[in-house]
Amino acid sequence: MGLEKHERARTFVKVLLIVVIIAQVVISCFAKPWKNGPVPLDGTFIQLTSVHLAWKVEQWRELFLYFREMELKHLIVQWIVYDGISFFDNPFGLSPLEIILGLADAEGMTVSVGLAMDTAYWQKIGGDPDEVNAYLDDAFVLSRQTAIQVNEMAGRHPSFQGWYIPQEVDNVHWMKAQRRRILSRYLRDLCSSLRSISPDKSVSVSGFANSEVNPEALERFWTKLLTETKVDTVLFQDGIGAGNIGGDETPAFLGPVLKAAKAAGCEFHVIIEVFQQIAGLPINDDYFQAVPASWQRVHRQLEIGASGVDSLIAFSVPEYMTPIGGEKAENLYRSYLQFIHEQGKMLRLLN
Repeated sequence: MGLEKHERARTFVKVLLIVVIIAQVVISCFAKPWKNGPVPLDGTFIQLTSVHLAWKVEQWRELFLYFREMELKHLIVQWIVYDGISFFDNPFGLSPLEIILGLADAEGMTVSVGLAMDTAYWQKIGGDPDEVNAYLDDAFVLSRQTAIQVNEMAGRHPSFQGWYIPQEVDNVHWMKAQRRRILSRYLRDLCSSLRSISPDKSVSVSGFANSEVNPEALERFWTKLLTETKVDTVLFQDGIGAGNIGGDETPAFLGPVLKAAKAAGCEFHVIIEVFQQIAGLPINDDYFQAVPASWQRVHRQLEIGASGVDSLIAFSVPEYMTPIGGEKAENLYRSYLQFIHEQGKMLRLLN
C-alpha cells in the first residue's frame, strides 16, 4: 500500500507539472507583448533649432553630462537642415552636428543623423497625389545632397551609426493605397540612395497614430510599407504627450506596428513623449507649445514600453527632462535619476 501511494503521488506530481507547463505556454501565446514594470530609457531625440547655432561647446558638454547621468546610450538628431538652416556646416568653427558627434565619441554613445526637413511638410502632403509626388521628389533631392555633404565628416566619428528620415508617417495622410505607394517610393528610393552613400549605416523612420485608426488596418499598412521600403528601424511614438492616444490605448496601437516591424525584419523602438502639449494642433491653431510631463505619467509610460521592444527613446530629454529646461524639467530629471538608481540596486541584489 505504501508503495502504491508513493507511485500515485509521483504520478500526480508529473501530471501537475505537465498542466503547469501547458498553462504557461497558453498564457505566453495569448499574453500582451508588454511586460509589467518600467524599463529605463536608452536614448533621446535632439531637436536642433536656431538657438543651438549660438551654443558654446561648454553648453553642449553640460547637456552631455546630463545624458551620462541618465545612462543614455543613443541619440537621434532629428534633422540637420531645417527650413534651409544648416546645423552641419559652420564656416567659423565647429557646427552643432560636429560637436554632438565628438562628444558622443567621448561618451561611447551612438548617433543617428536626421536629414532635411521643412515646416511645409504637413501642409504639402495634404495636397493631391501629383503635388505630393512633386514635393517628395524635391525632399529626396535635398536629403540626398545633405547626406552626401555630411557623410565624409560624420564618417570620421565612431559614434555615427546611421541616418534618420525626419518625415514622420501618420495614419491620416498615407493609409489609402495610392498615397501609401507614393510614400513607399520616396522611402524606398531614399533608403537605397543612403545605402549607396554609406553602405554600413542603418536607416530609420518614425511614425505615429491616433485613436481613430483601426489597429488591424494599422498593422496591414505598416507591414506593406516596411516590406516595400526596406528600412532598418521603426520608431513609433506612444502619442501620450501629444494626446493622440490615451495611455490605456497605447499597447493596442504599438502592438500591431511591433508585429509589422518584426515581420519585416526591422528593429522596433518606442518614442516616449516626456512632454505634455498645451497648444497647437489639434488643441488649437496656435504654435506648438508643451511643458514637461509629470514623473508619475512618465513612469507609467516606461511600464507600457517593454517586452518585444528593442529600446525606448525619449522625445525629448534636453528641453523637457534636464535642468536646462527649467524647474519642472529638472524635477523630472531628478525623479528619473532616483528611478534608475533604484533599478541599479535591484539588479545588484539579483546578481
